Amino acid sequence: MVGVSRNGVSDGLALVRARSKALLGSTYRVEINAAIGSLGDQRWTRPMLSEVLEAHRIPESCVNKEISTLLSAGLLHRHERRATTGHYEYRRLGFPEFWDAMRLLALPDLPARRPGVVTSLHAAGTGYEPVETSRRA
Repeated sequence: MVGVSRNGVSDGLALVRARSKALLGSTYRVEINAAIGSLGDQRWTRPMLSEVLEAHRIPESCVNKEISTLLSAGLLHRHERRATTGHYEYRRLGFPEFWDAMRLLALPDLPARRPGVVTSLHAAGTGYEPVETSRRA
């Protein structure tokens, strides 16, 4: 059974937020980016993202700040406003490893890495090699 922390979020979500703050400097960064990643390559609007994040109770100002950060980093593209609603349309850009990493970090229980599995960074020839922790120096 999943416990609930003092602020009304599950223990799992509290763990994801603590991980996000420690690794990426923002409490909600992992959740927001995982939600954006879940929208795929389609165009989306803020209300569409709000539907995905509805149960997370993230302040709108934090979501807006993260969208601005992603636009500045070149991970999102903002299209013209929809004539019917006045909302901007967004679309995530490339970097599938980034979106995959956010999805994985949003899992309360990170999957254990299996020895000998080639990571996508290694396969892409970035110089990052898989580390086998079972070996002794």
